Amino acid sequence: GLDCPVAQGIFDLSDVTLQEEAALLSTVETYVDDCRAELSRADILPFVGTDQAIRDLEMFRQAIGAPQVWLYGESYGTQFMQSYATAFPTAIKGVILDGVVDLNLSAEGFYRTYVLAAERILVRMFAACDEDPDCARDMGASAESVYDRLITETAGDGVIVDFPLRDGGKARRALTAGMVETNAFYALYSPDGRAGFLRALAATAKGDAVPMLRLAYSNLYIDPDTEAGLADPSWYGAAYFAINCNDYGDSVDTLEADIQRILDQARALEPSAPHLSRSYYLERLVCVYW
Repeated sequence: GLDCPVAQGIFDLSDVTLQEEAALLSTVETYVDDCRAELSRADILPFVGTDQAIRDLEMFRQAIGAPQVWLYGESYGTQFMQSYATAFPTAIKGVILDGVVDLNLSAEGFYRTYVLAAERILVRMFAACDEDPDCARDMGASAESVYDRLITETAGDGVIVDFPLRDGGKARRALTAGMVETNAFYALYSPDGRAGFLRALAATAKGDAVPMLRLAYSNLYIDPDTEAGLADPSWYGAAYFAINCNDYGDSVDTLEADIQRILDQARALEPSAPHLSRSYYLERLVCVYW
């Protein structure tokens, strides 16, 4: 019951920036209020976190009578497995971790290293395209310059796209800078994702933004015909924030002071992560309100 596809869809389609602070904070606060109202099991939110989950796993281990277990974790799973192994060392036969998260990091440190790593991968992806004759020819210019130009063009109200619908008609839709940045971030997780994003980016260089918009709808689980949020069978936005906001509490002062601290830190980081800075501050602001 920790899912809010309607609120999530509206939030994901919102284009927010550090430059429009009031609109940014209003969007985040509205999302948190609407998401929590949409949940069918808001009562369990205080118990959704890694500290509780590792105890659930230990109860499961005891229930199946396993004297010791091997653990495998990737991404968030590395946080989970490190926490479990630390709390219950005698239950462990071995641990395999892939994409390790440093549990010594604060919320700020976690998001800073996460975003800077993503920025480095994105720049490498652009360079790989430039070095590949086919990709470079399709792009028509350096991949990074095409991306930067698209972000500039889609800032604010976005670029209007005549998007094809299932019934054969078309609807005027906005491709925003937030969608483009989200697509870039999602692309970093796999070779197929990177190739698909670069193809969509190359299409925008030729004046066709439909593939980029279609990719955004797919990544964000948005119905292309209605732009309504869809339930994702493998991803629960509310559970994600419930866990992360429990694990990485970013509230150390008053609400206003916490918000200002995050905004100041985001502005300081922006020159080092010019392509993906939203990922640094957006989730942290959600957790302050959460």
